[in-house]
Amino acid sequence: MVLGLLVLIGVLCVPFLSILNIIYLLTDRRRRRHPKFETFVEILTFSLGGFLAYIYLDYQHITNADWSVSIFSNYVHTPIAAQSRPTLQVLFLVALIGYLILKYNQIKQLPPLVLVFALANLYIGMGITLLCLVQMLQKIPLAVYFINVLLIGFKLIVTVVRVYQDKLPEIDSQQTSVITRLKSLIQNASNWPWIAFILAIPLLGVIIAVLSVFGQAPDSVIKAWTETADWTLSEKISAPDLAFHDDHYLCTVAAMGHRKLVKSQRMGIRAGRKIVVNRQLCIANAFEQIIQEKTPKVHYYIRRVYDRYGYPIARKINSQYTADLVYLIMKPLE
Repeated sequence: MVLGLLVLIGVLCVPFLSILNIIYLLTDRRRRRHPKFETFVEILTFSLGGFLAYIYLDYQHITNADWSVSIFSNYVHTPIAAQSRPTLQVLFLVALIGYLILKYNQIKQLPPLVLVFALANLYIGMGITLLCLVQMLQKIPLAVYFINVLLIGFKLIVTVVRVYQDKLPEIDSQQTSVITRLKSLIQNASNWPWIAFILAIPLLGVIIAVLSVFGQAPDSVIKAWTETADWTLSEKISAPDLAFHDDHYLCTVAAMGHRKLVKSQRMGIRAGRKIVVNRQLCIANAFEQIIQEKTPKVHYYIRRVYDRYGYPIARKINSQYTADLVYLIMKPLE
């Protein structure tokens, strides 16, 4: 009851928090009368939104299992590949450091270069958040949470630029040296957003290079999204449903084999459940349909024999190697 009440209160608060974040983004900080309440709104957005996101993940049966792990049909594979999570965790930590520097320091007292680096850190976190939003776009509650995080990030960037513009230094226009021009460029707060964006690229490269020393792949930022199944940026086909394994047909079971051999192509639907589809299964289904249309009586007897002996044999196939063997045996029929 307590958990349900907290969830209900949180769900009711989400629209108001979203509206407040939009208002704060569109208004000048100098016109805001309650900065402490604004900070409270940000903290509540992060904490309450994170709590509701966790509850939603559990409610939707979104697991931590990678695409290659067989799970039950009412569960969903992880939207972020497990092997790449450390990279994203470090990048979020870097972004958090940038956020804390910009949020809880006197902006006018910090050197411009420090602020630009903090903005670059923040850009990295916002980029990862944007990828999270795209990856989980079909899950509306999660999308709303990531949109609010992006709103807070954009608001902080605008705030830093507007506050520091009041402290624009006077630079001698007669001096034309390169150093002077660079100093003028970096001390103009209106240039910070695009300078930080450019700076974020080599900064990201340095972080990835350091992480590669500790075993992370250089392309972990990309694989985190593509080495998944059932999500927007996924490039993998999820493993067969555990609950549906025992009553698979032989062709479908063959698609459970090693993917380089059986060449699984996509997901299909059979009896209301998702199954893995490969070329062999597509050809078998198309051929069966032709037989059924041209010679229905022959199809009846073939299907009767196939159902009678196919199911018992399929139940004996419980590994990738036995599935590979079935695939090779049926290759001549294909």
